Amino acid sequence: MYEYLGWRFGTPPRVVASLLFVAGRIAGSGVRLMAGCMAVGVAISAGAASEESHTIIRVAIVTLGIFGVAFTLFGGIRAVVWTDVLLGLTFMAGGVAAAAFLYTQLSETAGFGPEAFALKTRLLHISWNIADGKSLFAGLVGGFFLTLATHGTDKDIVQRMLT
Repeated sequence: MYEYLGWRFGTPPRVVASLLFVAGRIAGSGVRLMAGCMAVGVAISAGAASEESHTIIRVAIVTLGIFGVAFTLFGGIRAVVWTDVLLGLTFMAGGVAAAAFLYTQLSETAGFGPEAFALKTRLLHISWNIADGKSLFAGLVGGFFLTLATHGTDKDIVQRMLT
């Protein structure tokens, strides 16, 4: 995709797009690593002093960073693919569990019983009105442009698709 960008618009836009992608990827990875390490730090340092908590978070950052690099280096693309498979299954199981929990917790008196639930969670809203955010047509048009944007410009997604 960056080669095409360079062919179509020249070298400067290709270099800028590449650098912005790398900067965004580094920032995103840093935020994800920090969020995970903060969760580990809070779980480990329950009731610890502030300075001890910061030390635990620093150790978690180094430990999880080394683990991630080693996992990728020794496991290769196969490890990354299977991790994505497990992540996808976890997301689907969590979604099903959350929907089942919400369904069982909704009360009849609040108008969220099985009949009302079926009406409010209708899967298809057939309409050609693109301004209606719930219509099938609006979803298809929006989904097309979202997929075109992410799958055509995000190197990470393109690499996963090619793999």
